[in-house]
Amino acid sequence: MFLVIVFSCVSCVMAKTYKVEEKKMRIENENVFVIKTNGEKVSGKKIATPSVFNGGADWIKIGRQKFQFDELTAYQDHSAYYCKFGPIWVKQLKRGKINLFYYEVVTPKSPSNGNQNQYDEHFVFQKGDGKILELSSEAISEMLKDNMNARAKFDAQFKPGKVIFPKQLQNHPKALFEIIDMYNSGS
Repeated sequence: MFLVIVFSCVSCVMAKTYKVEEKKMRIENENVFVIKTNGEKVSGKKIATPSVFNGGADWIKIGRQKFQFDELTAYQDHSAYYCKFGPIWVKQLKRGKINLFYYEVVTPKSPSNGNQNQYDEHFVFQKGDGKILELSSEAISEMLKDNMNARAKFDAQFKPGKVIFPKQLQNHPKALFEIIDMYNSGS
């Protein structure tokens, strides 16, 4: 059980997929930074993040300053922009009227999954400056209601209520990205 928790935490910090989208969402005029819970932003040129091997999975270092995860709300490293979603860190994939983030949960190798790690991606959404939420397909459809084209495309692709939600989105991320882009651009 401990390994499942460790792998889940580690997977939230390490990238598996979507590298192009993650890189696009970095704030261009900034190199690396952290945003503290009080809103203070600390920028720098170098960032150090913990690895599972050194046992320090609860800090980030910008230059010579070390910050505990519990005193941060967001950070940007050289590959992605991250926000805190409860106790985990999610990577930003889309920014606009609707922000799209994701995280992975890793189930370690076992005989039941063919002795291979299983990666399950979970998408979370934020409309405007609201809370980041993991939504059902019905709730996403409702969130898109003020853009009928985006909503119709989403409903046609994901058929709210008819398929298991996380797997449904996980299996068709490009369609989800197109729908969020359509919504954010107002088309």
